[in-house]
Amino acid sequence: MNKHYLVDTDILYDHLTHNEKNKRSFLTTLMTKGECFTTVLNASELFFSARTDEEKLAIKKLLYALKILGLNSRYSLEIPQYTNKFNNYRECLFYIVAEKNNLIIATNTPSKYNFGKVKVITQKKAHGKSEK
Repeated sequence: MNKHYLVDTDILYDHLTHNEKNKRSFLTTLMTKGECFTTVLNASELFFSARTDEEKLAIKKLLYALKILGLNSRYSLEIPQYTNKFNNYRECLFYIVAEKNNLIIATNTPSKYNFGKVKVITQKKAHGKSEK
C-alpha cells in the first residue's frame, strides 16, 4: 500500500542541499515509499529564500516532482481548535492540511506536530522501526 506524505519545508531544504552521493536524501526515500505532497506555503518559503537563478531552478525541478496542495478557505475554520497548540498559523495550517487529507507529516521537527491524530515521521523513524 502506497503511503501519502505531507513534506515540511525542512525536509525539502535538506533535499536541495543534500550532497552525499552514496546516500539517498530523506525525501528521495519517501518518494520510493509513496506519494509526496507539500503546500503552496512550503513551496513559497523555498522560493522566498532562494538567492540565485540556480537555486530557483533547483526549487522548480524539485516542486515538479511533488504534488503541491493549495489552501482551501475552509481550512481556516479549523484554526480556533488548534491555536493553543501552535506558535504560528503556518504550522497550524500545515497540520490541518495533513489532517483533512489523511496525510502523514514528514518533518525534521516532529515536536511541532506530534500531539494529535496525524501521524508524524522523521528521518530516524522512517529508517527505524517506528513507521508501519
